Order: sequence, then C-alpha cells, then structure tokens
Amino acid sequence: MEGKSGREKKAAKRMMQAAAAGGGASGERTKAQERLYKLIVKKVNQIDDFGGGFHKPSLRDLMVVRILKVPLEIYRTLYWKCRISYRRRRKIEYNDDDVLYLTKKAVGVIGWDAETPEQQKIMLTLKLWIPENLERLKEEIELSRMGRGARKQAKRDKKKAGWKDDQYVEGEN
Repeated sequence: MEGKSGREKKAAKRMMQAAAAGGGASGERTKAQERLYKLIVKKVNQIDDFGGGFHKPSLRDLMVVRILKVPLEIYRTLYWKCRISYRRRRKIEYNDDDVLYLTKKAVGVIGWDAETPEQQKIMLTLKLWIPENLERLKEEIELSRMGRGARKQAKRDKKKAGWKDDQYVEGEN
C-alpha cells in the first residue's frame, strides 16, 4: 500500500475487511460497502487517462462527428487535386507543400518516415513523383545494399547500357 494517500489506504483496508466478512447473508451491500463503492466510482470518474492508450471518449471519438467530417475531407482532397492539375497544365512550379505530398505519396509514408531528415531533403529535390526518378532512386538503394564486387559489376553494366550517374528526369513539374 505504499505510495497511496491516507484516504486511499483506508478505503483499501475497508474493502479488504468487507471482502473478509463476506457481506450479508442475503447478498445485500452493507453501508460501508456502499460508501466504498461510491468512493471508487468517484475516483474512477476523476481519471482522464487510464494508461495503455485508453482514455475517456471525447466528441472526436464519436462516430457521428467523424461522419460529419467526411464532406470536409472530400472537399479538401478535391480542391488539392484540382490545384495540382491546374499547376501541371499551366506548367507552374509546385510549392513546398505540393512537393512534400507528392514525394511522400511516391515513396510511401513508411519509407519517408524511415529516412533521416537529410535524406528526406535530398528526396524532395529528386522529383520522385516522376516514375523514372523513383525507379532510379530504388536502383541506387539496391546498389548500396550490394557487396563491393556486385556493385562494380552493376555499374559497369549500366555504363555499357548508356546510363550516366545522377541522371534524373526533369519531366513535368
């Protein structure tokens, strides 16, 4: 019972005594048990975070609120896609948010989160939403995982095929 306040110790002691007594013969709660029950309910209601990821439900947790948010999310998605389409057709440079989203989408959220911030900055400059550039990056990653001899052989093969190092496609925005 270490680490508990005096009131909590007394409540725990009463609970143990009530359990040892076995309660009434008819199964009814005694006054002490009733007071203890009310005290426990009061304490539990005061707790906001139960630990282990469990908490009291809030309005955000309710399904109704989530359903009401669906039209807003649809609007945001359509707006963003229209904006990207407009920029692509007009050949307007993408802003930083667009580049970040397109890169994360191409690489995958898990792949993006697995990289260091320095590597993420490099990935943003490579225009990975263009399939050829993404394929090129994947080949480079695969090469880096190979042994030294296999890497040299693969580079020789690429050179014979006409590939140049750091040859990324500029393509559309």
